[in-house]
Amino acid sequence: MNALAQVGDLERIHTEVANAPLIPTLWRMVVEARAYAMQRKYEDSIAVLDRLIPLLGDDPREVRGVCLYLEASKDIRGLCHVLEKLTKQSIHARFALTKLLEHRAGSAELMELQSWLEKLAEISPEDPVLNISNLYLKLLNPQLPSPSNVLNELIDEAKSMSERTNLPQARITLALGHLRNDAPDKSLVALGKPEDWRQWSNSRGAWSFLASQIYRLNKDSEKSMVLGKGINFAQMDRAEKESLQALFPDQF
Repeated sequence: MNALAQVGDLERIHTEVANAPLIPTLWRMVVEARAYAMQRKYEDSIAVLDRLIPLLGDDPREVRGVCLYLEASKDIRGLCHVLEKLTKQSIHARFALTKLLEHRAGSAELMELQSWLEKLAEISPEDPVLNISNLYLKLLNPQLPSPSNVLNELIDEAKSMSERTNLPQARITLALGHLRNDAPDKSLVALGKPEDWRQWSNSRGAWSFLASQIYRLNKDSEKSMVLGKGINFAQMDRAEKESLQALFPDQF
């Protein structure tokens, strides 16, 4: 069946699937879903996967086998559909959420991304990076009221994270919180040592952009221009880009 897929004889795959009683039903369905996907019959592919999901059961090895097969065959649409369904099953949730973030972090909407991170943070409450990432997305949300008690609580949480870990993502998260609270001077302090300002030019695009805006608002146009020069907005993750466009409409 894989050989037929490789040579593009997609119609014959359906025949082989129908006449392969020795192959477990689950794997026949996986291959059939892949064949439909290769034919761009995505609704048919999703329909087969929906019938497949209840057959996966509680065996993590079987779930990983199916997902890794879809991943290896580059059926990412089908893979992500299965993963989203599996996030609702506690035994598979960690694996499914981690894989979803791997494949969809760059294209997901903010609320969708935040939902996945919140669930993953609940599963792994001891992971500081997950908690910081979740906090960062909350502060990035254009709908967050400012000023507000909610914002103040998020800033306090970000301050605690920054003091405890001193990770770059914790510092930029705290800086973002102060920026949302109309306190660019505090944002500047949150970024870290003044002599280390160039580190933000080598960070992810959204962080470079935020750092450049903090320096701009603190009347340091030279550093702002240097940091802003290397930002590629086209490569920025969707959630970050859309949020930053809403928060800084005059800078895009």
